[in-house]
Amino acid sequence: MGKRILVVDDEKLIVKGIRFSLEQEGMEVDCAYDGEEALEYAKACEYDLVLLDVMLPKLDGFQVCQQIREFSDMPVVMLTAKSEEHFRGEGEDQSHHEADVETERTGRRTGADQRKLKD
Repeated sequence: MGKRILVVDDEKLIVKGIRFSLEQEGMEVDCAYDGEEALEYAKACEYDLVLLDVMLPKLDGFQVCQQIREFSDMPVVMLTAKSEEHFRGEGEDQSHHEADVETERTGRRTGADQRKLKD
């Protein structure tokens, strides 16, 4: 069985494209379109990875990530169209890693990220 991924974004076309790509790699994908729905999914299943948009309706991605950290240590990659400078300081206390920011900035996963998904 493939890795289980939760994709969270309010842009349905973005979700559709990411879902298609991940399913082509043999992964199981669930999709949520707002922060509250994302939390419901995250509480119901321990995902191998959560791809989480920052700008979401109801609860933003930082709030969702913070609440996920209260009950799980599943990996979360934050996605955004905003520049890194826009969020400097805002996410300092949140549970995301500089590697996630680098992945977002360059559009490439690191070798460690790719190995984690394939394991």
